[in-house]
Amino acid sequence: PLAKLTRKNLYNTAIKLIDKMMDAPDAAKAPPDKWKTLHRAASSLLDHSVPAGIAYHNDKQPLVHAGLMYFMRPKPAVQQKLDTVVEGLIPDHIGHDSDLMGVMIRGSDKCFLEATCLTKETYQEMVHDLRLQTGINDIILTSEDREVIDGIVLNTPANTGANYIYNKDDASPGTGDAKHWKQKNITADDIMLSSLIVLKLHLRSSLVVGNCCSNF
Repeated sequence: PLAKLTRKNLYNTAIKLIDKMMDAPDAAKAPPDKWKTLHRAASSLLDHSVPAGIAYHNDKQPLVHAGLMYFMRPKPAVQQKLDTVVEGLIPDHIGHDSDLMGVMIRGSDKCFLEATCLTKETYQEMVHDLRLQTGINDIILTSEDREVIDGIVLNTPANTGANYIYNKDDASPGTGDAKHWKQKNITADDIMLSSLIVLKLHLRSSLVVGNCCSNF
């Protein structure tokens, strides 16, 4: 199904979303160069010379790879819980060779200043468009903002064929500011476990899309 999702289709979807962001009530607060930057980013989708893959500093150094694997490995008990939760979230009809679409949405306090957040209706429309382009109906939906998850899932008609996969027990801190976590009885371990679950879920995805997280 992903063969149907051409670079041109992705570009058109990105431009459509950028246009909606420019029409948002708080669009005037955005930095002057924001729209040019977003359009350049969208245009890069049409650049076939850009290699696919993941790049990071010193990504060609074996010692760096070994260090990352060592320092980021979960404790055995955490790994077992992580695997149990992720496998429990994936429906039985979805195999390891099934196509999944991951949708990552940053909301909450990012929307106050740093980012131009979209409405749940716009996110629903974006997912609908991508489903039509790819034929993928199983969608991994993640956000630190519970209102974003509920707003999309609860307002999507049951007859659309969309199957949302999300962690109902996610810590959902609703903020990236750690000093507010204690007020919600959320620990750093809760945040880390939820973050690793999100990462492992999206590693199952054939396609991952996300919102723009910062105006800076």
